[in-house]
Amino acid sequence: MKKKVLIGASVIIVVLLCVVVAELMLSSKGNMFKKFSKSITSDNDNKSELSNSERIAKVLTTTHKTDLMVFGNEVDFESYVDYRKIDKIDGDTVENDTYEFKAIIVNDLNGNINLDEDEINYLHNFINSDNNVLIYLGEKYSNEWIEDVSGVADVKDNLWFEYYSVDSNPKRTVGLWTKYENEEFSDKPGMLADTVLEEIEDFINQNV
Repeated sequence: MKKKVLIGASVIIVVLLCVVVAELMLSSKGNMFKKFSKSITSDNDNKSELSNSERIAKVLTTTHKTDLMVFGNEVDFESYVDYRKIDKIDGDTVENDTYEFKAIIVNDLNGNINLDEDEINYLHNFINSDNNVLIYLGEKYSNEWIEDVSGVADVKDNLWFEYYSVDSNPKRTVGLWTKYENEEFSDKPGMLADTVLEEIEDFINQNV
């Protein structure tokens, strides 16, 4: 009789141990699944994050609608950047009330564009508005708008001349692209495009 009791007790203990082990295994697998799921979610979250250029491009089309125009040589923007190539700088081409800001990039890094007197004068008036920015890339016309801004030092081998106004006060930024960058990143044209986007965002932040 005692043997039967002992055997029965042993069976119960074994069964209980099996149940405990099974629960632990299931719990462990559950935790592993959660970790695995979390890992996948994190990876997907990382993949969904925007690059800095993508984020700025989104700002320019949503939060602060900006008419981004390129005159002269092409700027190698990514496909997600909304911009337009223009072949004339005048009121008919530039003026558009549907945008909060306007940015004109005059890319003359190859030294092959020609601005007529009317276009140069138009840009003089253009940069006097707080909502407009002109970025001239090159050397040929580097001094055309310099009299509009005083007290700004130049940079050696500078190829970046940026003109805009903040609270009706004319401003100028230079040196963000020099002959060094132009040679160093000649095989990476996207670097110039990214620099342009970042500087336009900085201009907008100063005017909002």
